[in-house]
Amino acid sequence: MSNNEELSITGTVSLEDYLKYNAYYTNKVLKRYFIYSFIILWAIAVLQELPLPNDDLLFLIFVFIPQGVIALILSIIIFLVLKKMFKRQAIKEYESDRLVKNEASYTFSSEGINQQIRRSNNFFEWSDIRLALEREEMFLLYVSKRKAIILPKRFFGSDDEFDLFKNIVSKNIETSKVKFH
Repeated sequence: MSNNEELSITGTVSLEDYLKYNAYYTNKVLKRYFIYSFIILWAIAVLQELPLPNDDLLFLIFVFIPQGVIALILSIIIFLVLKKMFKRQAIKEYESDRLVKNEASYTFSSEGINQQIRRSNNFFEWSDIRLALEREEMFLLYVSKRKAIILPKRFFGSDDEFDLFKNIVSKNIETSKVKFH
């Protein structure tokens, strides 16, 4: 690939795209909450029922297992409630963001990324990209820990455009920061 190759794509991020992007981040957080809540709830339940040291092992097993099941059920409930809350928050965020609902044009080159939305132009140097990820239905170019340029794969017209995009990104971002299939 020569240094002057460019790729231009255009598209609009839908609510479904935005929810998928949000789910990538929140699922990681939700898994942590689930594990922490299970451990804490199980520990609290076991400590309340802890038998005296002279009780036998069989009795301890019958105390620990039911407490673990209760902690598991409560952790699942907490997980589902938080998942619903995160989804509702993402919908509100999408609905309140006027820019994300507009058609955006992107031009990728060795110089960087030019993003145009309505009359607004943003230019990202490759050093501004913290992480480039490929997911099943989109590419994510993270400019901060939580904020990313969302590029649904439907923005690309062909496999050749996919390949060109991957080549441009891979050539301009450190290998450790690129996670493509």
